[in-house]
Amino acid sequence: LKDGQELVSAFNIFRLKFFNLKNSSNWYLGIWYNNLHLYGNDKYYTDIQDRAVWIANRNNPFPERSGSLKVDSLGRLRILRGASSLLDLSSTQTTGNTTLKLLHSGNLQLQEMNPDGSVKRVLWQSFDYPTDTLLPGMKL
Repeated sequence: LKDGQELVSAFNIFRLKFFNLKNSSNWYLGIWYNNLHLYGNDKYYTDIQDRAVWIANRNNPFPERSGSLKVDSLGRLRILRGASSLLDLSSTQTTGNTTLKLLHSGNLQLQEMNPDGSVKRVLWQSFDYPTDTLLPGMKL
């Protein structure tokens, strides 16, 4: 995933993207609500749509638009700035088939897959690293 690209969850509820805050040159990777169309107070839903619900590199932003998210050849999930590693999100190594999925719950998971396409195990997930927003299904 590179700057300018998004990973969208099933049912189009959440999106993962690189972003910067207003009046800041720092860049982050975060999960956002995506196009909420719910009944109720439209102002409320517009407000929560404009906030990240999870930020991967909240304490380690990068100063310019050059970020990417990669699963490397060892199966580790990494945020890169240019060609150099900025932050390793997962350290578990695997030689198996891995995939990165943004679930409809808002949980970003790095999964090791079985040959039949089923999930063998979850190597890393964002729900294990909550920030300042709790989503249903997260544990403290």
